[in-house]
This record gives sequence, structure tokens and C-alpha cells, in this order.
Amino acid sequence: YYYWVISISILLPTQILAQEKLILQNYTMDNGLPNFWVPYVVQDNFGFMWLGTGVGLTRFDGYTFKHYPFQYQDENGIALDRIVTMDIDSRGNLWISRISYPLERFNPITESSTLFPSDSNSLSNDNIIDIFCESNTIWFGHGMGGGISRLDQTSGEIKNIQFEPDSLIFNKMRPNLIMDIHRDVDGILWAATDFGIYDYDSIGDTFTRHTYEHLY
Repeated sequence: YYYWVISISILLPTQILAQEKLILQNYTMDNGLPNFWVPYVVQDNFGFMWLGTGVGLTRFDGYTFKHYPFQYQDENGIALDRIVTMDIDSRGNLWISRISYPLERFNPITESSTLFPSDSNSLSNDNIIDIFCESNTIWFGHGMGGGISRLDQTSGEIKNIQFEPDSLIFNKMRPNLIMDIHRDVDGILWAATDFGIYDYDSIGDTFTRHTYEHLY
């Protein structure tokens, strides 16, 4: 069985042999890793490891690295390839957020990408901090006051959900920052933000803030 651990600068795969001995194998740029900055790692159904790096998307098959360079640049000629976050959905597609660029869906089979730029009928903005994929639903946590977006993969419908300010704590002019979205073992969907933690009410289609007293 294989387990994969990521540090700030290098990828550290670990393998348990006979459930007793732990072996660490370091992979650096000398081994073909395209960049030392690797904040995200996901594994697909074929066993490939997909790495979100400082210079774009990379696939690792257990032996070699295959890099997928991103060709787009901003108006100043700076490559927009640094990956902020990513996740893999139930269909095997990778959803990737890059700095200052629209959301990308990458198909590993065809090695092709589809972009989802934000507009009035789509995502609230392109600043996506976290992506959480479920069976048929994908949640996107935004920065810059974008709240949370929910994509229904069957219908293609995108719903943007804004968080209401707390009159006692919130500064209404300050943007929301959604740092993490996760569903617990009881089926409750949680959102971690720079203003506290929220849980999702599917009936009202809203997120409710919890204070320290509510949680303990």
C-alpha cells in the first residue's frame, strides 16, 4: 500500500512494508519534479498522483514526472501557472484554481482543459481558495468577498451563496475568505473562513455561523 506525504519543498512518498518498516523516498527537482513548491496532491482512480505546483500541473506515475505547462499569460507577460488549489471529481476530472485566472477543468484522458470564467451567470469571481468535490456537486470557496459557489454537474447550474455579515463582529466592507470546505462523518458540510466557521443548511440553502460557545 502506498501513502503520500507532502512537505513545503519536496514530495515524500511513504511505503509500508510488512506493516512494520517505514521507508521514505525523497523526490526533488533533481528527480524531475518541475518545482519545489507543491501545495496540493490528489490521486486518481488509475493510481496516478497529480501535483499542483508553483509552475503548473504535474503527473507522477511512481517513476517519472510529466509536466503540463500552462501557456497563458497576463497583460504583463507573467505566466499564470501557479496552482492555488485543486481537487478531483467523481468523473476523474481535475478542477484547478490558479492565481488571477479562471477556474480550469482538466480531463486527464484527453489532456484537455475547459475554462469557467466568472460572469453574472457563473462563478462569483475567479479568486478560488478551496475546491471540494462530492459525487455530483462541486463546492468552490472564494476570496475577495465571493462567498461559496456550488456546481451541479448534472444540470450545469451554478449557485452563488453569499454570507450575511454578523452585526456584532463583521465589518460589512471586509470581504469573505473561504479557506476550507469539508463534510464530516455526520454529513454536515462545514466552511472555514477568516470570520469563523459555518455549517450548511440545505433547506434554507444558507450557511450559519458558529461561535466558540456554539461549538463547545
